[in-house]
Amino acid sequence: MVATALYLRPALADPTVRQAARPLMGTRVDMTVQADRGIDTQVAMTAAFSEMQRLHDMLSRYRIGNSVHALHLAAGVQAVPVTPEMLSVLQMALHRSQQSGGAFDITVGAFTGWDFSQSAGVVPPADEIARELPLVDYRQLVLDEKKSTAYLRLRGMRIDLAVSPNCLFCRPVCGY
Repeated sequence: MVATALYLRPALADPTVRQAARPLMGTRVDMTVQADRGIDTQVAMTAAFSEMQRLHDMLSRYRIGNSVHALHLAAGVQAVPVTPEMLSVLQMALHRSQQSGGAFDITVGAFTGWDFSQSAGVVPPADEIARELPLVDYRQLVLDEKKSTAYLRLRGMRIDLAVSPNCLFCRPVCGY
């Protein structure tokens, strides 16, 4: 076994392997791509990161002008039209909220005072949590598949799709 290991080249020393990292959806995405000779791994990585950036732009609650932003602005007022892709993502996240009994709650975006960064680690005061808690309830997100609309029933509700990057990033990009 030791003799065999001496003849194996480490994967990262192989010119067909590339690594890169980028921040997306509030997390660091590390990518390692290995391909057969003749296939440009840089092209594959660029395509994958481009798709992840597109999803980030579509799903981020911090992007003005996307469907998430429109949903927040219309919360408690009216349903907003969403693309079939966005409807699918919302259905997937809502299903996970239902399966977990709210442990994973797509409407957790209403908690505006939280800062989970290592440098800050801020937990808002109890009165602020109590004020925002009624706005966290996945059962108040209404999806209409026939009309392709989404509606948050209470003014001030917000969704946060970054709480499950595995569910939302990996499925469209990786196919699982």
